[in-house]
Amino acid sequence: MPIFSSRRPKLEGLTREEEKRRDALNSEVLRRLGEKGLEGQAAAAVAVLRERMTAEPAEQLWPLLLGRQMMTMRRFGQASDAFYAAVARDDSEVRGHYWAGMASYRAAEYKQDYGEAATQEVAPADLTVENLYQQALRHFRRAMELTPDKGERDELASSAAIVERALGRKRGRL
Repeated sequence: MPIFSSRRPKLEGLTREEEKRRDALNSEVLRRLGEKGLEGQAAAAVAVLRERMTAEPAEQLWPLLLGRQMMTMRRFGQASDAFYAAVARDDSEVRGHYWAGMASYRAAEYKQDYGEAATQEVAPADLTVENLYQQALRHFRRAMELTPDKGERDELASSAAIVERALGRKRGRL
């Protein structure tokens, strides 16, 4: 059972080699499930990925996978931290910037919708909704600079436009 759903991968994808490395973690995740069964799968995956990040500090795959896992758990603040770690390891990683932008955008939306009910795990308490939108915009724009693929640039431009509209709505409310 996979823990996450050659050529450079698309924004949301992995190379075949990355898929093999990700899938190789499954046995360790399953071994750690223990009494919690499948309910403990996400926590076990997070623990394994954090250990890999520590053991292999230059490897950008582990923080990317951790961030994706956190996104599925709706922990956008922690996902952002993981994607920032991926970008810190390799600033030219388009997927790191793309996902950092997505995490910041979703955290902003959640914080805007739920205000004080948004926990630190979901949306960083020290950042305003506008700050989170600005972070998302910076990461989408950086990914646009990095990608040679026109289709990806178009997708990133569309994501940036959504954030710009959200910023405009937010500023219109002030």
